[in-house]
Amino acid sequence: MKTEPIQETHRQKLACIYLRQSTLKQVRQHQESTERQYALKDKALQLGWPLERILILDRDLGISGTQTANRPDFQRLVSLVSLQKVGAVFALEVSRLSRSDLDWHRLVDLCGWTSALLIDEDGTYNPGDFNDRLLLGLKGTMSQAELHFLRVRLQGGKLSKARKGQLRFPLPVGFVYNEPEGIVLDPDQEVQSAVRLVFTTFGQLASAYGVVQHFADHQLLFPKRSYGGVWHGQLRWARLHHGRVLCLLRNPAYAGAYVFGRYRACKSFSPTGQMHNSVRRMPLSDWQVHLPNQHPGYITWEEYLANQQRLAQNQTKGGPKLAVLPCAKGRHYCRVCWSAVSAATGFHLAMWAKADRLSGTNATGAAENWPAKAVGRFAATCSTKPWPSGSYRRWYRRKWKSPWALWRKSNSATKL
Repeated sequence: MKTEPIQETHRQKLACIYLRQSTLKQVRQHQESTERQYALKDKALQLGWPLERILILDRDLGISGTQTANRPDFQRLVSLVSLQKVGAVFALEVSRLSRSDLDWHRLVDLCGWTSALLIDEDGTYNPGDFNDRLLLGLKGTMSQAELHFLRVRLQGGKLSKARKGQLRFPLPVGFVYNEPEGIVLDPDQEVQSAVRLVFTTFGQLASAYGVVQHFADHQLLFPKRSYGGVWHGQLRWARLHHGRVLCLLRNPAYAGAYVFGRYRACKSFSPTGQMHNSVRRMPLSDWQVHLPNQHPGYITWEEYLANQQRLAQNQTKGGPKLAVLPCAKGRHYCRVCWSAVSAATGFHLAMWAKADRLSGTNATGAAENWPAKAVGRFAATCSTKPWPSGSYRRWYRRKWKSPWALWRKSNSATKL
């Protein structure tokens, strides 16, 4: 015969009331759910727990329950249960404790081993009892199935609409929605000129950093349309940076194509075993929807493919050799990047100080991502040498603290 689930030994331990809502938007707009969860404190008092033994865990409000890493109160709850300090865990719905099968079954196992109870609006469950454990497992499975069905319906609806070219999303700068025509070029001629200048400059220099340098040399700004917040819908002008240039060059919308599925969410694991969500850019063959010539563009599709090929050639991941300047005897001073060039090794110091800017060589041997002025001046004389050892780089940095100190110490410094 089954005994009363709540014993005096449970009341001698903590009653943990766990509160959680998936997003901050739910916390702001669905305050009734938050009030119902805080009201579980009264239920704990009615079941015999004294006020000093009731612990409210509400720091996970607005945080998704799909993983444990970013939920401090859930981690605290698991720790308290493991230390046998918890007599019962209260939740508005036991499946709200975690949306991950791994974390859910782990918590149920710990509660069963430490004789802690799980209590929600439907009843009281003892994970140490077989029948209750079976019911808890079913609740966890149904919670996962519910999330799966919702996700499938939402994603299916989005994909169906995208295949018709009707799914709307924030447009890149240079495009606007026009109700009768759909996607059209921005009527602001200044915006159109700025976007066209990026593609024209890249076609001439074949370098994203060269485009950035061209805008900086001519003191040009680039537009950006804000989405969300107090600046929603407004056009703002700022300095152009490398990441922005890459976004423009890689976006097929500028070639007049309507695409969906260029990025997909994927999961990765850190060395400590924590799971992280990340976004991965997919190759063209894996795009879910690709409808060419759907709206006016700034370049043709052939030009877009040529730009992608050029960007792929500019990639230096994997450690290719870097271009350097062969120097005459003595030290020299570069008027482009304000860094020194070693005559002994032939290495440009900017390769160490600004390694994120100098990242490869093109077919002629010029530094791919040097400023545009440097590329035109030194392309014919550059040669390639392997990247120097780490110990040598550290020694050289200690010897010459800065390019300015190097210039002051050398009377023979000349500008290249």
